[in-house]
Amino acid sequence: MAGKRDLLRKISSLKNTEKITSAMKMIASTKLVRMRKALEASKPYGDALEELNLKLGLFAPDEDYTQTLPLPKDFTGKLHIVLETEGFAVRSIRARRKS
Repeated sequence: MAGKRDLLRKISSLKNTEKITSAMKMIASTKLVRMRKALEASKPYGDALEELNLKLGLFAPDEDYTQTLPLPKDFTGKLHIVLETEGFAVRSIRARRKS
């Protein structure tokens, strides 16, 4: 049978583990709240982007994103529509310049 000292150490260890677990739960819930707020804050941008796509005729709400943009018949150049998100546009523009 374990001695009194061993039992007290085990109880102390379990209490410390419980404190750590509680702190981790609080951190996770704080992060969850922060992400929900960020999601709500980004919703107007998503709605505006969807509206822009509909106005440009890039896609209809229930269709694929493969529909082409209607252009004038005499158009001979290239048209690139770049929607930027955190530096992605810079990388895509550089890639397009190389090709």
